[in-house]
Amino acid sequence: MDKMNFFEPIQASKKKNSVRQRLIIYISLSTALLIAGSYGYLHYVIMEQKSLIAEYNSQLQQSSGGRSEYEEQIMLLNSKKDYLSLLYVMNDDGRVVKTLSYIEENIPNEMVITSVLLSIDNINIQAAASEKADIADFERKLRLFELLEDVHVSVINTENGYTTAISCTYKTNDGVIY
Repeated sequence: MDKMNFFEPIQASKKKNSVRQRLIIYISLSTALLIAGSYGYLHYVIMEQKSLIAEYNSQLQQSSGGRSEYEEQIMLLNSKKDYLSLLYVMNDDGRVVKTLSYIEENIPNEMVITSVLLSIDNINIQAAASEKADIADFERKLRLFELLEDVHVSVINTENGYTTAISCTYKTNDGVIY
């Protein structure tokens, strides 16, 4: 009589399961290696970019060294008179001094200037006021100033009053600012 193996179905399923388990392990290991390799490569790229940024920052600091000394000297000027005389020397025609003096003389009492940015062809003023009428009065006076051509005003209503950004362009004569 032939020997019967009652455990053959169990042993066959174990062989199938072991192949399946090996396949899962190989796929898991391959995925883990792919992730680790990608992480390593991206980490290398990030470090390389950080070193480039540090290099560019050091070059930028070296190139802007003279400007920071200039800014420090301007900050050391204590009185407005010294500052205005410095601006007059920087601008031979006195346009900057005239503009700042005009702004100082014509600003309403209830209005506070928070920032003035001067450039070659325009001036930007940020200010705060308790009423819109003060901003309108200041805008009207700026429009009457002989050195300014365009005056644009934007007003923002806040809880404490109004803030404004005023942008003015100097008059030009065929592209030459005067």
